[in-house]
Amino acid sequence: MFPTTADGVKLHGWHIPGPSPDVVWLIFHGNGGNISVRMNQYQEIHRRYGGSILAIDYRGYGRSEGLPSEGGFYADALAARMLATELHPARFSATKHVANLPVPTLVIHGDSNRTVSPANAERIFGAASDPKQLEIVPGGDHEGLDLVEPERYHLVLTDFLRKYDAL
Repeated sequence: MFPTTADGVKLHGWHIPGPSPDVVWLIFHGNGGNISVRMNQYQEIHRRYGGSILAIDYRGYGRSEGLPSEGGFYADALAARMLATELHPARFSATKHVANLPVPTLVIHGDSNRTVSPANAERIFGAASDPKQLEIVPGGDHEGLDLVEPERYHLVLTDFLRKYDAL
């Protein structure tokens, strides 16, 4: 699939259909590489939680056009959400920013992330509306937080999903 952003950048992504049409995971792979480097993560999420997955190479990575930037990342996320709306219209509301999201928000971030400071995760968490949860992974860098402490990572994710009746 190739969603196009509002500023005309063509992105590359995969849609992995799941058993539940009402749950869609939008996943960006992180800094470096492309969507293929996180295939194990997609399989584990699919196995544990079901739902469909939209894995997107944001601009400048993989087969997506453009150059990475913070503003570009937000535009990429909005374009991916619009494609998700077409594929799964029942579960997506028209939201623009994390502060206006009408759903529980879980922010997971590594305390050793040298690419995106933990302060940014705290800023995003602070802007999110309730209910929300911030999970800082000790020793977690920018990529592979699910690999640092897999059982803890999935316990936090499972508990969050159960708490809000999403699992």
